[in-house]
Amino acid sequence: MAFTYLPWNGWLDGFETSIATTYLTDYLSGNAWLSSEHINQMLDIVQREVLRGGGVQVVEILDCEFVESVKAAANNCMTYEGGNKQYAWLRRVGETFASGKRSFLGTVVNVFNSHWVCLAVDFANTTILYGDSFGHEMGDTLKETMMWWTYHHTKKQFRLHPLPITPQKDSYNCGVLAWNALAHLVLPDRYHLLESREVASERLRIAARVIERHNDYVSWLLRLTRKC
Repeated sequence: MAFTYLPWNGWLDGFETSIATTYLTDYLSGNAWLSSEHINQMLDIVQREVLRGGGVQVVEILDCEFVESVKAAANNCMTYEGGNKQYAWLRRVGETFASGKRSFLGTVVNVFNSHWVCLAVDFANTTILYGDSFGHEMGDTLKETMMWWTYHHTKKQFRLHPLPITPQKDSYNCGVLAWNALAHLVLPDRYHLLESREVASERLRIAARVIERHNDYVSWLLRLTRKC
């Protein structure tokens, strides 16, 4: 039943952005580096799980373009601080967290155009958490960018704190490990920190969940069409 509504040559639907079904091969390959399209699908899965938890929603999972937008704003800080419409949505995000309506932000970030890391901002405890599967500390540019953005909206100095993450033993599974570190952070009862030997099977589970989301969405569309 997993491939019920999955076309061999088509699109994966059910996510904010539809991508070609050929992207599934990268999940299934044990040594393929995952792109931003894959990472955004994975982040969307966690965000929807957070929303299904019910109650007051304090956690927001943002796509991997979020930090790139903050970097652009930091490079044009006068424009950002002046209220230019170009950055309206990013200011709304900052204001939402500064007001306490949300208190925890999480995402996965690309560094050096070749490596995925985990980044989270705990507004309640004025802390920026950073996890790199290679064990590197946060780079100065990213650090200054996030310090600027958080201070702009809260007028508080945030401190840095390491985020637990599984050490990487290859050159291609950084995306899975960064995503897993974030998922474990926000949903510890559902996700455990992977052991290195579990990464390959986790990629298969992610692919299965992407297919499941696609099937659920297409099934819902078909039911809606029949009602009409």
